Amino acid sequence: MRSLMGALRPGHWIAIGLVVALLAGGLPSRWFGLVSSKVTEVERLRACMERHSVEFASLIESIGDPQTVLNASHANREHAVRVAEREGRLKRREGQAIVDCARTVAG
Repeated sequence: MRSLMGALRPGHWIAIGLVVALLAGGLPSRWFGLVSSKVTEVERLRACMERHSVEFASLIESIGDPQTVLNASHANREHAVRVAEREGRLKRREGQAIVDCARTVAG
């Protein structure tokens, strides 16, 4: 072991230090998407709706539980959104964002 450590030059030590720092920081897990796998579907739905400039609270207030919306079939989800639009609880733009984001997240 001592001969191995003596055989390493300063460049090797710098490279080992960089690898250790990258692994400790979790950089490879971000490269391979392992960190994003911990994000729940509801969080992904919230992020998608924010990208569409729609308040997540409007989904909860007008339709209900986000997990229920994600678990519903596409037809049931779209029907619930259209009913909320007709009743004035949602604007058309908000409803379309909810349908699009739920389709993206739920698959």
